[in-house]
Amino acid sequence: HDLREPEIMSLHDGPMSLDVCAALLEGEPKQAVVRTLGELVRANVLRASGSTYYFAQEHLRSLVRIRLPMAEQRVLHRRVAECLLEGGAIDTPARMAAGFHLVHAGDEHRGADLLREAALDFVNRYDDMIAAAPALEEALRIYRQQNKRPLELLELLFPLCFAGYYVDRRLADRHARPTVLMAEELLGLGLARKLRPAFGKHLSLWIGLVWGALGFVIGRGARGFAAFKAVLGTLTTCIVFLSAKCTICLEAEEVDWLEI
Repeated sequence: HDLREPEIMSLHDGPMSLDVCAALLEGEPKQAVVRTLGELVRANVLRASGSTYYFAQEHLRSLVRIRLPMAEQRVLHRRVAECLLEGGAIDTPARMAAGFHLVHAGDEHRGADLLREAALDFVNRYDDMIAAAPALEEALRIYRQQNKRPLELLELLFPLCFAGYYVDRRLADRHARPTVLMAEELLGLGLARKLRPAFGKHLSLWIGLVWGALGFVIGRGARGFAAFKAVLGTLTTCIVFLSAKCTICLEAEEVDWLEI
């Protein structure tokens, strides 16, 4: 067998299409690739589903992967990413997989942007929080290292908080407090909390919101105010979901800090 085939495939988490396998083995005739894949299926190394192939056992994939030196893994991760991105219409799962491969290849900037794009596509078009959550967290990790603006971070943080209700409570545990506090500071609600002892709950809230709105509007006009309303609306919904999560998990003490 051409041992390069299973070694390269071992870097990919999930099924790999025949076209991608053939593209990875540059210079190999497609018939030879099909023959090798068939032999690996008969040897129970791989399994086939239609025109896609994947490792029969995750443990076996890990054993094959660790044979590759880290430097070579990075080179091959980039090759896999480029092969996944070749062609015309690239579907959302392929873009997400390519994003992870680029991150592993060391191209975190491009990889994070692909992960963000694909993850938000899963959230907005398919309402698939399960698929989106790992990519959102990885993109968020990189964006934080790159010191992205709060609005760019919130674009990832809000869906993670919703996923903390729908998918995995631990996502809310990790991201709820940073999300709410960051959004509050942008909207002027952090200022409102500080002013509350002197001005009371209602007046301090209005002062804070006006201050926050000005921060959005200056330099951006109507677009800024639309963004302000969008963040305020999403934060309100987020707090409702986080409160529901705390209620379900019997975390009454966690609800107190969510009160605006």
